[in-house]
Amino acid sequence: MISAFLLSFLPAREYYVTPDGETVYYSPAPRVYVYKPKGDQEKIYSVWVPHGKEPAQVQEPRDIYVDHKDRVYVTDAGDGMIKAFTPLGRLLRRIPVGSTLRKDMTPGAIAASPLGEIHVADTSGRNIRVFDITGRSLGSFSPPDEKDKFDFPEDLAATRNSTLLILDSEKSRVHRYSFRKEWIDSWGGLGDKSEEMNHPKGFALGKNGEVYIADTQNHRISLFWQNGKLIRIFGTKGESPGMLSFPHAISVDDNGLIAVVDRGGIRIQFFSILGNYLGMIRFGKEGSGENEIKADAIAFDGIGSLYIIDGLGKRVLKISSVQIDGALK
Repeated sequence: MISAFLLSFLPAREYYVTPDGETVYYSPAPRVYVYKPKGDQEKIYSVWVPHGKEPAQVQEPRDIYVDHKDRVYVTDAGDGMIKAFTPLGRLLRRIPVGSTLRKDMTPGAIAASPLGEIHVADTSGRNIRVFDITGRSLGSFSPPDEKDKFDFPEDLAATRNSTLLILDSEKSRVHRYSFRKEWIDSWGGLGDKSEEMNHPKGFALGKNGEVYIADTQNHRISLFWQNGKLIRIFGTKGESPGMLSFPHAISVDDNGLIAVVDRGGIRIQFFSILGNYLGMIRFGKEGSGENEIKADAIAFDGIGSLYIIDGLGKRVLKISSVQIDGALK
């Protein structure tokens, strides 16, 4: 077994796992991959977690989240479990929150904080439920102001200092909480002006805590600081490469590479941090059989691998080493 001390001196491009099963990864410069398509039918993904009823399989995956140690969490509403995996697909633990998920809660997005807390959006109860890694309930919370009560908490993200951000799609607002679950602020609002949003379905945090929002019905990507101050907007409505059509899922890797799912989940487009179009993955068209995929959620890990919740196949896919000719600009 390689010690953590020795790992710190390795120019790592792979994963190492400590004896307790927690992932350790060291790399001074994470890899960046962008897909350069050779044909619509080319499979550039692998089935990372298959559909099924075994402990290390998933029945109805809803959301995926990669934490600060590259542990990959999947919400499985089919068996009422939150499942944590290593990036190599080995099951670390099953977090038993099943009775809550199946009976009195409609599970939505998930986020795991560095403090070890698991946050799950309860879209029916319009609040956020909190669990520890054993599945023990740590309570729930919602905004203190009645006008800011959640209508539909669509997505969650936890910062490196355990601040929690919550995206309310119906009200087109972002709520920010401290690691003590104390409300900090809320910002945004329904509209098409620069600092407004129109029913956004997904967001992601950049390396420095920037908030990238898939502004679904405005057909654009908006980049904010965590206090709601706008940084930039990019994207125009359309179906051509580099244009956006109802973007609903987004992830950003440590080098600023932006992956956006649009057009009902049949394609993932890649952009630079400045919003420049870089490439695209097209999945099989409707009725094409086994190549047909509907990307419901995506997440990058620490070395640029991309995980995809396939809503049609009810499985989790992974793109491990998708490369483009030439350097990333």
